[in-house]
Amino acid sequence: MSAVTGFTSLPDELSFLILSFFHHPRPLLNVAAVNSHLYGLVEDDALWRALFVLYKHERTPYEEINNISFKHLFKNRFLLEQNWDHKLNATVLPFAAPDWVARPNLSSSQQRPIQSLIATGGQRAPVMAVSCAKSQVRVYDLKTQSLLSLIPEDDVRALALVLDVERERDEQPHLVGRRLPAGVSRGWGNKQLRLITGNKRIRVWKVPLRKGVNPLTIEVPSRIRCMRAVDGTPLLLTGSINGSVRLWDIAKGELVRELEGFHDGILCLDALKSSRSSEDGCEGPVIWAVGGSSDCTAKIWNLKTWQMKSLRGHQQAVHRVFIDEDIVVTGSIDSTVRTWRLETG
Repeated sequence: MSAVTGFTSLPDELSFLILSFFHHPRPLLNVAAVNSHLYGLVEDDALWRALFVLYKHERTPYEEINNISFKHLFKNRFLLEQNWDHKLNATVLPFAAPDWVARPNLSSSQQRPIQSLIATGGQRAPVMAVSCAKSQVRVYDLKTQSLLSLIPEDDVRALALVLDVERERDEQPHLVGRRLPAGVSRGWGNKQLRLITGNKRIRVWKVPLRKGVNPLTIEVPSRIRCMRAVDGTPLLLTGSINGSVRLWDIAKGELVRELEGFHDGILCLDALKSSRSSEDGCEGPVIWAVGGSSDCTAKIWNLKTWQMKSLRGHQQAVHRVFIDEDIVVTGSIDSTVRTWRLETG
């Protein structure tokens, strides 16, 4: 009698118990490929829920999750973690001159994976900020092709740049519509460029750094994975690995509100200060926020009324979102892009 025949002849309860000792998805998927009976056992969501809990390392309100496959949730998270752990030989790519990569001051000398990169436009004083794994953040002057500041903050996953008054004027002729480059926002009258770093805390740095000037530091309950500054305001949205989205006032260093609704880690955020009144009768400009998560959903929030709308339809994690005056665009690991009406979802 072969090993496969012997295994399949066991009672399902015993076979399931044996499968529960596999702490990596690869053996489970190999077992599922043997025959339809084993495939059915491996498809049991209890196995994938156990793996999800094992790999997740944070608490989630599982009892609130309805009609969501833990296999999909685990797969999304596992793929992301494999991507984070993948060792890449990362260097700063050229933005203007073809010989940039050859310049040692504009490349990652330690050959660490790049985790976040943002850059301003304009011609007067364009800058670029680069965060590498287990390394400090570097801010480069793109015009002189030199290192502007070395930010003493390690392993930063999220960056945002807030323009000073002069850079705002310099950016204006180069804008496409009303939007600035991703991760860059207009300031609230600040006279110096601000760099915001997010990991186990939020820190707001004045760039270039000056001796004796310490950054504003805000402690956060859970590690930050992504963030977005709200254009023309001191408001900052942060998304964490535990599924929480928070709105902060970085001028005061205070939490404004926690936005609820997600059941797994936040992968992306976007925000828009609309020039129009919303359809619910609110007068004046409205600030909209949108986020995407590993729980296969996206959410839209009206930051004036605090109303939330859920966007459902993706089969896997939503890892890209974009918001405009009329629409929200979401992109997923399931290889689909969906568009939604901003006001109605």
